[in-house]
Amino acid sequence: MRNILVINFRKNGDIFNSLKLINSVEINDTNRAVSTLGYEEFRSAFRVLKTRGTNYFINRKKIETYFKNRIYSDALAINQFMEDINPVLSTKWDEVINFSNDQTGTLLTSIIKTLNPSCKITGLSLSVTGQVVYSDEWVRVLNDVTTMPMTTPINYLDCFYNALNIKSSSALDSVATVPENNQIAFKNFQALRSSIGPDYKALVGIQLMSSSVEKNIPIETINSLIQEMVNDTCYFPVLLIAPLKEEQELAEAINRSFGGSLTIVESDFIAAPSVLVNLDAVITPDTSIKHLCDLLDLPIVEFASAESPAFKMWTTNTSSLVVRTTRESGNYSNSDLTSALLNSLAYITGDIMAKDLVISNAFSTYIPIKDRSGLHYKNCSGIKNEVEDCSRTFSRYFFLLRNAQESDTRLLKEIFDNVGRPIFNKWAHSEKEKMTAAMRTLLSCIRNLASSRENPKAYKALVESIDVFMAVATWNNLASIPAVIFKSRFENLNQASPMAQLEEALFSAKKDFQLLFDSIAHCDEYFLTKSPSYLAKQGSTNELN
Repeated sequence: MRNILVINFRKNGDIFNSLKLINSVEINDTNRAVSTLGYEEFRSAFRVLKTRGTNYFINRKKIETYFKNRIYSDALAINQFMEDINPVLSTKWDEVINFSNDQTGTLLTSIIKTLNPSCKITGLSLSVTGQVVYSDEWVRVLNDVTTMPMTTPINYLDCFYNALNIKSSSALDSVATVPENNQIAFKNFQALRSSIGPDYKALVGIQLMSSSVEKNIPIETINSLIQEMVNDTCYFPVLLIAPLKEEQELAEAINRSFGGSLTIVESDFIAAPSVLVNLDAVITPDTSIKHLCDLLDLPIVEFASAESPAFKMWTTNTSSLVVRTTRESGNYSNSDLTSALLNSLAYITGDIMAKDLVISNAFSTYIPIKDRSGLHYKNCSGIKNEVEDCSRTFSRYFFLLRNAQESDTRLLKEIFDNVGRPIFNKWAHSEKEKMTAAMRTLLSCIRNLASSRENPKAYKALVESIDVFMAVATWNNLASIPAVIFKSRFENLNQASPMAQLEEALFSAKKDFQLLFDSIAHCDEYFLTKSPSYLAKQGSTNELN
């Protein structure tokens, strides 16, 4: 049995997200036992998934208390840390997946690698001289490209799936539940369905709160949603809350406004799966419950506010729908958002088709779909930003071509269908101009590097030209992709041979630019095959043959 450790020092939502990966790792190879390492305060989230390995925890709060309190010696904090980490360090690991890629996770990954020289690393680690080491190019995309301001072309999880060369798998059968909770929840929900009668088509959970006020569904909209459901008697609302005073008080206030007639279900992470499997759908903001619903294959309507990271960690369930608002879309009315959420609910419950999904232009809706490189989000209604969608889809095509040497013409077809040639041509012309300008700064770096080998005084010009090129990383367009990747390489040059590595990084960026130009040419060629004149010419040729 191969021992695999997944390090995740992030919060509940990211832990649930990592559980999808953990389950896929074990399903793709039954000879793998996956263990986890995280913080003690998030223990309940790790307990949601059944694995063949062990869950290890670091008691961060206790360690911080020892360090910050003057009455304790710092030695107590060090002793506590070593007590927590020793079981991990004393285990022989065949592979470590640094899921969180933060400083603590990267440092511990490097220590484990030192203790287990043959251990395979996926994610970030440190070299013996302190430089950041990327396990492969998908991890570079994960760490550097998905954090760029431009819309994320590759889903966070898919970077790991590609890096590990595995397929995503359903985690439904791997979610840990308590049999007693299952029985109680099933019995109570069966009684609820019997009491409300056959007119209601679906029990719909409404998640009241997220970890951030800015991400929440506005309380006015929640009240309107409930009122519409009560009036329509099609969907029966079930308010979902955690055992927290703030959420309890909010649920009670909402319930009072409906004469105490609402159904409220309170559950922690251990009991939540038993509750969720008895629902038909959930309306939720960007929060932990969203990821838990994905683990259970429960369709959701996700409200993605302007504060939520776009595309990076949206729902992964292809039966779900994302309702997105942006800062650019301006203010929206309560009735518009209520209508958008209800129409989206009708879509995921099968009451309407995608073509009938009518959404206010204050929002965009996205359907998760699968392609060769993983999960992709397709704009299906509401406001359309053709330039954003074109850039995101094209970047996805580029990275699949760059990292996997695969040309996915379905992505080119999506650009053709959703954007069209006139808009694409205008976008491509603008992008090529910016890439050409960026290429000039890159070529200046290469020339100055060559000059510096013969004349040490040219080093100043080299440094200045590198600064100019690295500024391209902030441009927020295609040209910034090679610059961002170059910057990550430049900041981690090996001190033993910095000039050789600098040259390699510069020519690698040049190669990336060329591939971007080639990818645009691929789009042009594809669009040409769809033009009426080309199709007419092909028809004439076929007649002659």
